[in-house]
Amino acid sequence: MVFAVMLVLLLLAGLLQDLSPGVVWLGQIKVPLLFAVALYYAVAHDRTAMLVSAVVAGLIQDSGSLVPIGYSSLCFCVVGLGIHRFRGLILPRAVLTAL
Repeated sequence: MVFAVMLVLLLLAGLLQDLSPGVVWLGQIKVPLLFAVALYYAVAHDRTAMLVSAVVAGLIQDSGSLVPIGYSSLCFCVVGLGIHRFRGLILPRAVLTAL
């Protein structure tokens, strides 16, 4: 059940990220929704769910850009493992964490 919800969230985040316009004051970059979903799984779920979400989010990210396939997955996994390691120090319900 967790992985089905994860897949739907990742597909919706990828679609929204791809179709949303770039933010002008950030140099026309798009909001990193796929990375946000991967970080949510790093904070709120176990390591397996975090790694699966990071790999799938990275593959979706790379398939829509000119970056070689697998590069974003590696970066998402490294950052996710770091956040997952220190998630006890993060307050998941705090406004600052959500920002």
